[in-house]
Amino acid sequence: MGAVRLLIVEDDPMLCRMLTDALRAVGYAVDATDRTNEAEGLAETYPYDAMVVDVGLADGPDAGLKLVARLREGGSSVPVLFLTGRDGLDDRVAGLDVGGDDYLVKPAHLTELFARLRALTRRARPAVSSLFERGGLRVDWTSRAVHLDGAPVRLTAKEYGIFEVLASYPGRLFSREEIIERVWDTNFDAETNVIDVYVRNLRRKLGEWTVETVRGLGYRFPAA
Repeated sequence: MGAVRLLIVEDDPMLCRMLTDALRAVGYAVDATDRTNEAEGLAETYPYDAMVVDVGLADGPDAGLKLVARLREGGSSVPVLFLTGRDGLDDRVAGLDVGGDDYLVKPAHLTELFARLRALTRRARPAVSSLFERGGLRVDWTSRAVHLDGAPVRLTAKEYGIFEVLASYPGRLFSREEIIERVWDTNFDAETNVIDVYVRNLRRKLGEWTVETVRGLGYRFPAA
């Protein structure tokens, strides 16, 4: 499991901002760029769960295709959804042939984009149970519904993201930097104490036992 982190490669600033805001609003951590060289650097640095790539970019009319081809040649298996205005059969075939996993033509409805991203990230992750239960705590990973002793618990998107990262790997210690990489984007200020605030909120809402602190090293969900 773990929170979902995306990279958008799009050179239309208005569309890029709209996509970024919409995806962040539903809980994704999102980075964005309009340059393929920066996209390559980001993809090599951060553990993205999926990329949304336009075919035509500022670098050239086929820059998105070339970007994905280079990533695949370098061994990257991150799922790629091409989001482009090119709707010809040859364009779709070209996108899939260079290593794209899905192809969506603009203008696309956000609900369809979200559904396709969910499908891509679901296929890329190991199969796990959709239900998590421990000590009166019940979480449906599919619907993101959280209950404690039968009562619903409302978590913010970031609270849920941190909890999902920790609870998906009971007993594993996550440093602050690892949590930031999985739940936030590159605009996040790692020097702030916001993670500590979210951890306190999780303990208050779900129980003190749900997040263990290893001083100076990080946080973990207790092993069974």
